[in-house]
Parts: sequence; structure tokens; C-alpha cells
Amino acid sequence: MWLWGSVGFIIGNVVLLVILFPFLSGVGIAGGAPRHTDVLGFALVGLVLFGPLLFSSAGVILGCLYGWRLARRRMVQPGV
Repeated sequence: MWLWGSVGFIIGNVVLLVILFPFLSGVGIAGGAPRHTDVLGFALVGLVLFGPLLFSSAGVILGCLYGWRLARRRMVQPGV
């Protein structure tokens, strides 16, 4: 379970980085007038703030469930 939970953690964070990379690759620090907040910008801010927590937690939980399922399947022997 720990192995698959760790794999799920890594995969969850990689998925988050893949989702955020196109948005964050063109972000500049200086210059340009401030933009008005739109729905996409609001969703992006929420994803940047809460995404690591959600994706990491979901990855660990799903990985542990997958590991538990594999372990349970190996323990149950047919015909015994």
C-alpha cells in the first residue's frame, strides 16, 4: 500500500504540473497592466492554491486503495 501510495503521490503531482504548466509558463513579474479577474483566472488561482493538497491527497488515497486491492487479491486463494 505504501509503495502504490507513493506512486500515486508522484503521479498526482505530475498531473498537476502538466495542467498548470501552460498557464504558468507565460507569467511575467513586471510590466503590463493588471488584468480584471475572470472565471478562468479565478479557477487557476484556486488550482494553484489548493491543487497540490487535493492532487497529492487523491494520489495517495487512490494508490493505497490500489495497493490494498492487489494485496487482498493475492491473499484470497481460489478453491481454498
